[in-house]
Amino acid sequence: MISQVASAVLGNAWYGHAMFLVVQLATMLILYTGANTPFNGFPFLASFVAEDQFLPQQLTRRGHRLAFSNGIIVLTVVSLALLIGTDAQVDKLVAFYAIGVFTGFTLAGFGMAKYFRTHPDGPQRGKIWLNTASGSVSAVVVLVFAVVKFTEGAWLVLILFPLGVFGLFRLNRQYRLEAETLRVVAPEVGAARISRHSVVVLVDSADLATIAAVRYASSLGSASLRAVHFILDEARADELMAAWSHQAALARVPLDLIHCRDRRLTRAVRELAAQETTNPTTELTFLLPRRTYARFLGRILHDHTADDIARAISQQPRVVATVVPFDVNGLMERRRRNEAAVAQHAAEAARPLPPAHPGHQGRRPLDGGRDDQRPQWQARDRQPGLPARTDRLETARVSTPDRKLLPVNGQPGGWSTPSSTKCPARLGHAPSFVAQRVRESAGRVRGGVRSGDPSGCRTPGLLPRQSAGHSPARDLL
Repeated sequence: MISQVASAVLGNAWYGHAMFLVVQLATMLILYTGANTPFNGFPFLASFVAEDQFLPQQLTRRGHRLAFSNGIIVLTVVSLALLIGTDAQVDKLVAFYAIGVFTGFTLAGFGMAKYFRTHPDGPQRGKIWLNTASGSVSAVVVLVFAVVKFTEGAWLVLILFPLGVFGLFRLNRQYRLEAETLRVVAPEVGAARISRHSVVVLVDSADLATIAAVRYASSLGSASLRAVHFILDEARADELMAAWSHQAALARVPLDLIHCRDRRLTRAVRELAAQETTNPTTELTFLLPRRTYARFLGRILHDHTADDIARAISQQPRVVATVVPFDVNGLMERRRRNEAAVAQHAAEAARPLPPAHPGHQGRRPLDGGRDDQRPQWQARDRQPGLPARTDRLETARVSTPDRKLLPVNGQPGGWSTPSSTKCPARLGHAPSFVAQRVRESAGRVRGGVRSGDPSGCRTPGLLPRQSAGHSPARDLL
């Protein structure tokens, strides 16, 4: 409607089209702001109502970005349900919008009127009448929309609104009852004196979860520690006993087998707890290994016997049920990552090596390994007249126009010197002036000639490495 009015008023001229686009852009921004406003305001409003215990407490929790994430998610789900249910038709959504907005106005008007009536502070009669009038007018609008738009979806609001109000009050009543139940007893009542602590580990199989529970039970320092298995299947009980005796981490804890003829585990556990706590100064702790799986598949593929047993025995005096969780899903993920890493490493090891350089054939490896496994830059042609390498080749940085890295032959404890040169150095293909520079610098030492150097080169400025296997011609200028 706004676009039609704007098109009729502005005309068909070029400036009319420009202003029409401005109107459309402004309308879009207004609608965007209006759609974004509930996502800013509803989570805060829901958190305030949840603090008063009229909504679930999860709506009071903030997410990682300090926003009420649960409120945003709830609003998103409800919005999508409305869009899908009404097929995104504005005529059907208007009824929901009008009834919701004017219902809020009605509650706000009557609520402020009651506030001014119960908190008299100066002349409040005018404020009471004003808010009562606004609430009454808004209530009339709600009734009109409910009657006119009843067949277009308003009936759903008229049904859900009373149910929602009833649900809010019922939730508040439940929260108040729970708080009353958990309230601390009279402060003059002292705690019971416990002189003996017994620990019983309920086991169903000899696996990693059971070992973790037994290890935790051993660290409690109780007066007695034992494991109990309720027999529902004789063959499985025999297998468990055999596996228990062969497991070193479990063998030191005695395993008792108790028949459960009616197959009701909760009743059998309560009877065992009653037998163990006949002495009023005895405290009994049941450890229940609970294996946690994937959230969705875990609920379908596995039962929750540990939770049921813990809920049943926690009602008995001086009996504590402790659930020891074991993350099976996390262990599976870690093993899957390790297997993937091993497979990747094996694939890389089995990958064929690139062919050796044609000029690299017949040369001696630099470190005694296979010649085709060394990088090609480490292979150098042997110059006639130079001695064979005695230790290893190291790289010396020489100040040349192209900053070329040249290999130099180093030998711990002394240098091998060819008969045709005075200074020990083994060079690759390098210019003659660079080779001469390296030969002159190879014998420089701190303060004189190095012991074992027959060449007598005394070019100052070089500090050779003193450790074995390092060339004294490294890092030359």
